[in-house]
Amino acid sequence: RSKCKFTPDEAEEEAWDELGEQSATTTCCCAKSEAWTETKCLDLTTTDAVWLGRSSRGTTETFFRSDVQTSSNRSNCLRWKETDCVEHCDRYQQLYKCSSDGGLSPSGWLYYRVSLDAGWCVGV
Repeated sequence: RSKCKFTPDEAEEEAWDELGEQSATTTCCCAKSEAWTETKCLDLTTTDAVWLGRSSRGTTETFFRSDVQTSSNRSNCLRWKETDCVEHCDRYQQLYKCSSDGGLSPSGWLYYRVSLDAGWCVGV
């Protein structure tokens, strides 16, 4: 077995909270053969939240539509705010992850591969 990292969506949603308040650290394990990730940009006409399709490894895999379709462009601040005499960026430009024009508009939906094999997470 090997340690598996949380997906970006799981990390943003702080998935470890579901393990209980006493758990500040978690270890996620799965079979080594399943310890890989892949994302795909699917056409905007794709309406399914779950998609079964071919991976880059040539295997049929299950992909879930990401809840997070944009990322922050940290080099382009849209609004500056001053707090306690310190100026900081309050809002960054959001760029679409699946885009053909540099992130300004979406050209597809971001999906990520999820292993359906059994695995487990343990709070430490």
